[in-house]
Amino acid sequence: MIKYILIGLIATSGVANAEDDVLSILGGSEKPKTEQETKKSQGEETSPFKALFPRTTAEQNILFALMQSGEFEKALLQYFEAFGKSDAHKTANGQGLLAYLFLKNGMTVYGVEQLFSQVDPAKLSPVLAKPIREMLPDNSPVWKLARITWQPKWTEVFSPSIEVQVKSKKVFTAKDSEELKNIIKISAPGTADRAAIQWQLVVAMALSGDSVTAAKLLNSLMTTPNNPVGVDLMNMTAARMLFENGYMDAAAKYYKKIPTKSEFWIEAQEEAGWAYLRKGEPQNTLAVTQSLLIPELQNVVGAETIFLRSLGQLKVCDYPGVLKTLATFRERFKPKTAVLIQVTQNANTPASKEFIAKMKKQRLKITELGSMAASLPRLVTRDEALYNNILLEKELEKEAEIAMGIYGRSLANGTSKVGFQGDLDLFKQSIENQVSEARNASLNRIKALAGEEVADIKRLLQKMHIVEAEVMQQALAAQKVAKATEGSKVIEKKGTTVAQAKDQISFPAEDGQVWFDEIGKYKVDVVKGCQAVKK
Repeated sequence: MIKYILIGLIATSGVANAEDDVLSILGGSEKPKTEQETKKSQGEETSPFKALFPRTTAEQNILFALMQSGEFEKALLQYFEAFGKSDAHKTANGQGLLAYLFLKNGMTVYGVEQLFSQVDPAKLSPVLAKPIREMLPDNSPVWKLARITWQPKWTEVFSPSIEVQVKSKKVFTAKDSEELKNIIKISAPGTADRAAIQWQLVVAMALSGDSVTAAKLLNSLMTTPNNPVGVDLMNMTAARMLFENGYMDAAAKYYKKIPTKSEFWIEAQEEAGWAYLRKGEPQNTLAVTQSLLIPELQNVVGAETIFLRSLGQLKVCDYPGVLKTLATFRERFKPKTAVLIQVTQNANTPASKEFIAKMKKQRLKITELGSMAASLPRLVTRDEALYNNILLEKELEKEAEIAMGIYGRSLANGTSKVGFQGDLDLFKQSIENQVSEARNASLNRIKALAGEEVADIKRLLQKMHIVEAEVMQQALAAQKVAKATEGSKVIEKKGTTVAQAKDQISFPAEDGQVWFDEIGKYKVDVVKGCQAVKK
């Protein structure tokens, strides 16, 4: 009997409208719905995403109803049940919808990385692309953090500004000048994005040996508004370019611009010392290195400073000073090298943990490391790759907490009525794995910095051995000088632009001539180096 009734109903009702679905037919309304009411009941007015997936299942309809009502936490739970095992899950729109839900739930980094790694931008519907774009403006911090690879089609979804930001995160080399020039072309004039790329080009051109072009670009960049590059770093770069081209006086002037509170002050002093040495003013080299050798700075001053000081002492025939400097090198860098070698084997040390925890709160300066400095590579505070890894880990930790909260609430209350926790648990574990990967990246970077410093110390240790051999070889000549100066007045090697009265160095010497063999690239000529004026 029921069979014949159904046949009769179908026969009398005619063909169903293609836009109708079960909800519009059996929604329980006593009067026919208007077209606007029908669309609203289907979620097409506030949640147009349903139209992207033809022949939706019951679980998918639940998902779109949750999205329509703004219940995005429940919608994320429901997604895995609605799309997890369907063919639609593998499509650009299926993956784009998942990324959208991550973004709506505050998991921005994870959502962006999901979007760029799983979605073909050419196949992503504008219906999804537009709201995703609105949640990710040009100035969003995520573009500096997310680990993504840019495809040309993404520029149509987002903007050239975002493309420039993403591409500028790459560490460019001297071989990448043309690529940098192409990125500059798509950047907007007068923006921080363009200035950041121009800075990369300055470095690349300088490394490639095109100092003139690099100098022109740097000079222009120094007066560019919205420049994200610090003035101290630009002054250091200018000084180095002048130094490399033999302009020692001009280089020294730029080094003097670095204030004592700057992160670059120690290096500026050291490099100025090299400039004075090359100018034939070893007394000024000793003046600038003297302050760097105080005990309070021993964990933040590099081995090259001590090597530089030993050369300056050789220049003025201060043999006792050279031997003292050699002893200082051993005292400071033998234990530091042992610690750094351990870091290269396992960087997950208490000092590394403390450092990373503090850097998450605010970026430390080298002079703020305190006791940590004895157990960490010297340049940890200035390494941009390390700092970005730490910021990424910090952000992913927040997103992991969000995922844990969603997972916990799904077990405790109404959200357990949708989806399955097993699927969400896999997603939660995925974010936790991302946190671990970011932490490992930070520790690996600390390992790399430790390895570089160990190699540098070993290189300079070999040079210190050469200095030590020179002192021993000149012992006899020094004795002859001392014998010849019996009864002579104390003479003084006067400083020029750097040495103050308190820094002037006095000791017995002789107007005679003593010549030193070549030490590495540097020639120590006692005719000039030990020339003095009697008091």
